[in-house]
Amino acid sequence: MRGAWWVVAAGLCLALSACGEAELEAGPGTSPSGPAIATTPSPQDAAVTTEPASVRASIEATVSRDEQGLRVSYTVTNDGEAPLLVLTERGHDQSGSSTAPREPESVWVSQASPDAARLSKQVFSTTPGTLLHAPWRAPAALVDGGGHLNGEMSVPLPLRGDLPDVSEAMVHDEQPLTTAPTQVEVCVQVAPSPGPTAYNDEITMDSPGRALVCTGPLALPSDE
Repeated sequence: MRGAWWVVAAGLCLALSACGEAELEAGPGTSPSGPAIATTPSPQDAAVTTEPASVRASIEATVSRDEQGLRVSYTVTNDGEAPLLVLTERGHDQSGSSTAPREPESVWVSQASPDAARLSKQVFSTTPGTLLHAPWRAPAALVDGGGHLNGEMSVPLPLRGDLPDVSEAMVHDEQPLTTAPTQVEVCVQVAPSPGPTAYNDEITMDSPGRALVCTGPLALPSDE
């Protein structure tokens, strides 16, 4: 490794609607409950919350560089009272063209903004009326209210786009990576628990209330 690791971190508190699929982005200002957590030397944007909030979650992430590429450590916290499912991997079977290893640290890589790439663990949707032999799914952990889940991401450098192809069976709004990003945002999908007697070890394309919990833009660490 050339030089010491450079590390940046950010934590954002996001409110998630329990009905419908949503993606919650970082934005300027402060949340109604106070300022967002920021542990970077430079200020990070605070979260925008959605009211009324029946499910709340927050994410903190640190980004570093090593011999293998980009390394991300993150913590997703269930800030609500109801149990919350948090993905532990990206759902590898959603793409047959991805060259990323089938490991929990692998992620989808897309364009978040002109300067930022999105690193995400998420399950995408299928078109209405499409019947699949097996639904898109990925393992998840059940996190009780007030609890948290730690996870890792690993991505080779330079960053290259990695997404399932949109088709008759697969739909998503993620954009292909077309620029050389100077920043990344870290996103993990969550969903309300379907209940104590249901499966609480995965999120599927049919799981209601799915949403991405994302950090704001984090600067890519230097290789010097």
